[in-house]
Amino acid sequence: MKKIILFGAGRRCKVFLDSKARNNFDIIAIADNNNEKWDTTLFGIPIISPIAISDYEYDYILITARCYYDIFGQLVKEYKIKRTKILLLKGNRIEGPIQIVARFIFIENIKTFIASFICRSLLEEAALFGEFDNISKIILWGEIRHYKVISKFIKKYGSRISVTMGSESECSVSGGKHLITSAEYLMKQKMLNEKGVEPENILVLPFFDVRNKT
Repeated sequence: MKKIILFGAGRRCKVFLDSKARNNFDIIAIADNNNEKWDTTLFGIPIISPIAISDYEYDYILITARCYYDIFGQLVKEYKIKRTKILLLKGNRIEGPIQIVARFIFIENIKTFIASFICRSLLEEAALFGEFDNISKIILWGEIRHYKVISKFIKKYGSRISVTMGSESECSVSGGKHLITSAEYLMKQKMLNEKGVEPENILVLPFFDVRNKT
């Protein structure tokens, strides 16, 4: 049974702890940013400061807070926790290890999707998380219009990084990051996993048009 630490001791956490899903895990602690909750318990589980996470041996951190992307950023940037160790509780399902590090952007009442602006925003966020550090190549699984935006961004970010469109022959490239921008990202991600690409070398950014999503 996997050992997990929950992050967020609010209502969503209580619902999860009161569900059958909790029986699939060994929940060893609950981290929370609210210092008034530290050194108390919830369902008999100790609530700890986020900085105390490093004191525990765990398999995953499951984010049960509503602001899960903010918490994800905190864990990755402040506490240097690998994104493959982080899970999300979204509704009644658990997602992860996380490959989508940028927010899905929903555009309401706008007929034209402003791709270049959104793409740059997501790329900047990914760069902030260190996704492009220590790599020599980006293998893109997406559209040509995405390739143009990414190539322009990467040229400013670091000339040592090359960008190429994805193909089966690229799956074994070492030192490369597979960047999936296609709307069929789940299928592409599954294909790369089956080809033996490590999760750390796959990054999904939702460049596809998300209009009319709810």
